[in-house]
Amino acid sequence: MDTAVEVKPAKKVGRPRIIVDYEAVERLARQLCDQKLVCQILHLNYNTATHDEEFIRAWNDGRADACTVLLAKQMELAKTGNPKMLEWLGKNILRQSDKVDVNIEGRVTIVINGDDANV
Repeated sequence: MDTAVEVKPAKKVGRPRIIVDYEAVERLARQLCDQKLVCQILHLNYNTATHDEEFIRAWNDGRADACTVLLAKQMELAKTGNPKMLEWLGKNILRQSDKVDVNIEGRVTIVINGDDANV
């Protein structure tokens, strides 16, 4: 008596795997999109995407490219003597500031003239 047992394939559990276009992530990051916007555009879950090492690498690479291009353009403007660009680069790259600290030590005397002098 030969009995055949039919084995059914196991059901897959969970959501289907999402294929992420990492080149698109890098392109969007190069346009200075933040991670949330990239996820919205590509229909990705933000929490899941930001735990994906390849997503983070692609986003960081794109962002670094954008910053490199932007800084090069700013340097071009600074070399032409653009005062606003020189000020911005000084503050943000060289950590310069407009802040003036005033420290006065000593005694201050207030003199009141007029009718209220005898009060």
